[in-house]
Amino acid sequence: MFALGACVLYVVVVHVSYTEKQSVRMLVVETSTEESRWRNARLIAKQTEETRADREYLRSLILEPRDVIEMIDEIERLGHATNVSVAMKSIGVEHKEGNTSPLAVRMTIEGNREDTLRFMNIFSDAPYALSFNRFGMELSDDGIWKGDITCIIRNFKEE
Repeated sequence: MFALGACVLYVVVVHVSYTEKQSVRMLVVETSTEESRWRNARLIAKQTEETRADREYLRSLILEPRDVIEMIDEIERLGHATNVSVAMKSIGVEHKEGNTSPLAVRMTIEGNREDTLRFMNIFSDAPYALSFNRFGMELSDDGIWKGDITCIIRNFKEE
């Protein structure tokens, strides 16, 4: 009888110990999960602060309607700096489906071969999301390169 009582007592102690161990595991998991959440929140806050300047720079690259005149002036200054004659033919918003409203810019350029290529190289590196729909160059009889360019600025935000 004593052996049976000892076995029952042993089973009860093992069961209580096992249940207590499971409870401790659950508390550890819950605590580590909560600590992990706080750690992740602090990490996100730190990264947000560290990337503030980068986000401001990227935001400044979005061309808004009030910036279009300045962009035209920049293109004309680039033409002057590279000895290329730049004439704006048209500027307008192309309405597409969705939330985008790309800005279409059509211009002509004239200059010698080296200057026009330098102009296009610098212009294509502008901080705008550019894609060229049309780019044609023609050499005139007097050695002047004449170009007809249509490009789309994709990072335009229409108000």
